[in-house]
Amino acid sequence: MRIAAVQMDVKIAEKERNLGKILENLECAARAGAGIVVFPECALSGYCFNSREEAWPEAETVPGPSTEKIAAVTKKRGCTTVVGMLERDAGQIYNAAAVIGPEGILGTYRKVHLLCLGIDRFDALGDKPFPLFETPHGKLGVNICFDCSFPESGRIVKLKGAQLLTIPTNWPAGSDAWAHTCKVRATENHMVVVAADRVGEERGFRFIGTRRSLITRAASLPKPMRRRRRS
Repeated sequence: MRIAAVQMDVKIAEKERNLGKILENLECAARAGAGIVVFPECALSGYCFNSREEAWPEAETVPGPSTEKIAAVTKKRGCTTVVGMLERDAGQIYNAAAVIGPEGILGTYRKVHLLCLGIDRFDALGDKPFPLFETPHGKLGVNICFDCSFPESGRIVKLKGAQLLTIPTNWPAGSDAWAHTCKVRATENHMVVVAADRVGEERGFRFIGTRRSLITRAASLPKPMRRRRRS
């Protein structure tokens, strides 16, 4: 199976433009044979907002207009998509990732570890800690950016049976997280880890993603961990 990490440029507060790029890249990755396609953190909205009021129009419910359009392409191509966005629910904004399979929207994960940076200064603490999403392409969990700095964030989804940890992220220049975090989480949990970062700049922040293709071929995902029964 192939897994694609789409490292794309995102324009803050240009949701329709970003959605168009997401759909375009999703089609491209699926045509190249990707069964799972992972997009960056806040790929739909941008990240470096200066207030909750500025971010509010870029947030959407799930299901909502953008996730329905992504779901239509996902269904047509028979793949699974993980896409970062701002989720609006009950008057709150969450830094979230929507997980969408061929049969529709499976749900969202909401970021648990928030930095004093960008939208995370104004959004709500994630209240869906580390769910497991069962897809036709394997069982997967989600961390968003800073979440993966904590070993427990990956370990919890592994213990629930995850074969793959997906990380939508906005790692900025100057961070060396990309160099070791994914390898460590993969090694300690014996599972595949895929991170998708942004490229370009946003309000003074430069991101470390690259524009080169990152479609990885994997023969198979590891089997879920089974606990030994005590005799």
